[in-house]
Amino acid sequence: MRTQRETACYATAAVESGKGKTQALSLNLNEWLRLIAGAFVLLALVLGATVHPYWNYFAAFVAVNLLQSAFTGWCPMMAFLRKLGVEE
Repeated sequence: MRTQRETACYATAAVESGKGKTQALSLNLNEWLRLIAGAFVLLALVLGATVHPYWNYFAAFVAVNLLQSAFTGWCPMMAFLRKLGVEE
């Protein structure tokens, strides 16, 4: 177990190194796309397992869009994110 002094030293080191500070989430377009696609697939799989199996078609739809965007360079979600002002 840590003593109170050791805990204070660790807290001071974290603040001095910048680890204790909160930072805004700054993601670029591709990072946002991967985050949203992953969240959609996980959500669809959970809904498919708990609500109705047809939700798995939504996961397949996201996967097909990711595959076609790999070959064409265009993705509907990327166009939407650009309109929202997400930086490249």
